[in-house]
Amino acid sequence: MNKQLTPFDMAIAAVGGTQRELAKRLGCTEQNISKLKKKGCIPTNNPELWVKATGLPKQKLFPQFYQ
Repeated sequence: MNKQLTPFDMAIAAVGGTQRELAKRLGCTEQNISKLKKKGCIPTNNPELWVKATGLPKQKLFPQFYQ
C-alpha cells in the first residue's frame, strides 16, 4: 500500500518530521500546526514563508495552483 503524501506531510518531513520543528521555523505554535494539519491545507496568504521554512518549492506546497 503506497500512501501519497499531502503537501502538509511533505512540509513536516522536510523539516525533520516533527510539527514542533515546523512550528518553530514558521514562528507559530505546535497547536496552530496541528489545527492546520487537521484542516488539511497550507495557508496561501504567505507562501514564501512556507517555502523558506521547508525548502520545498511552491509547486509541491501549493499544487492546486500548478496543475
